[in-house]
Amino acid sequence: MRKVFARLAMSTLFAAALTTAGAAYAGAGAMHSRWAARKAEVKKVVAALNLTAAQKAQIKTVAGQYRPEMKPLHKSFRVERKKLGALMNAKKIDDNAIRAQVSAISSISADLAVRRAHEIADLKAVLTPEQMRTLKDSRLKPGVVLMLIARHAGKR
Repeated sequence: MRKVFARLAMSTLFAAALTTAGAAYAGAGAMHSRWAARKAEVKKVVAALNLTAAQKAQIKTVAGQYRPEMKPLHKSFRVERKKLGALMNAKKIDDNAIRAQVSAISSISADLAVRRAHEIADLKAVLTPEQMRTLKDSRLKPGVVLMLIARHAGKR
């Protein structure tokens, strides 16, 4: 009787482990499908904008104009975030150092946001009023779509 019970318990545990692993795998697939769905939605919005060759060239110019300003800011942001991580994981916690580091990160983040806002404004100026309506009617935020268009245009 003990052997039967032990086998039953082991098979139950094994089934539970398989179910948990399957659920985790399905969750990972769901995450991937959400990103894929968003990417597909951005592509639909970009296709609906019907950008002309001249507009694409202007977008590429705007993206290139802001890249020299943004690249060092992104780099320093990553460096400062790493420093914050090191401070937070230190054996001895220094509250003042953490606060100072967060302040430094916040300053860089503000600079990035201001420059991004200027870039989005310049990108909006490239679009016609009808294209702007199409952009605003989509579920996506116009700034997000414009930044993705600019990033893609800048890589070519």
